[in-house]
Amino acid sequence: MLVIPRVKLSRKRHIPIFYIAGTPAAFLDHEWYPHQIMGLISKLIESTHWKRIDSKYFEYKPFHMKLHLNYLGMMDEWHRIWNKYYSLLPVRDKVVLDVGAGCGETACFFLKRSARKIICVEPNPAAVACLRENVSRNNWNVQILEEPFSLEMLNTLQFDCMKMDCEGCESALLDYDKPLPPSIIELHSNELLTQFKAKFLARYLANVNENTSVSLVAIAINPL
Repeated sequence: MLVIPRVKLSRKRHIPIFYIAGTPAAFLDHEWYPHQIMGLISKLIESTHWKRIDSKYFEYKPFHMKLHLNYLGMMDEWHRIWNKYYSLLPVRDKVVLDVGAGCGETACFFLKRSARKIICVEPNPAAVACLRENVSRNNWNVQILEEPFSLEMLNTLQFDCMKMDCEGCESALLDYDKPLPPSIIELHSNELLTQFKAKFLARYLANVNENTSVSLVAIAINPL
């Protein structure tokens, strides 16, 4: 059924709006301001980006990436957080240590910003299975370490900068006595935020979610 919205003036504000009536989808049957129409179009476009593989896995078609159900929210963080804050990392032609790599979402993000190589640290077997498939699908230059993060990695791996989002393992860095490379780190308590500011001169960037104490900090990134 072809739906053609009509234009009229709104009852309260007397500004132009779109009016849709008589559609099979009841939620469309009301007045729409222009910005709401654009939001709906955006949501519809976004919905076409996903392909359901099975009950646990989806494909994000724009990047040809397979994601586990538990990691679908990462693509929202790409637009809401990563574009603004992860982009501060100087990754062009650099090797990035990606701690908490998930299915490869941030590896993809950094490679699209011309990183030379990503070292992915991820202990979750389901996520690593997706990560390996995404590396193969997209021919990424990625080294995978299927194990929890350890401080020894900072001494033995060759890398230029680091992203860390590992749900608490960041506290181990407080026992590291050398300077950290340029880093964006997700901290999971206000106490850790205070400690990282004192030890590493970490700069607070933002809260990941408004109602939590999870925050992003930057270390050794100049200028910020």
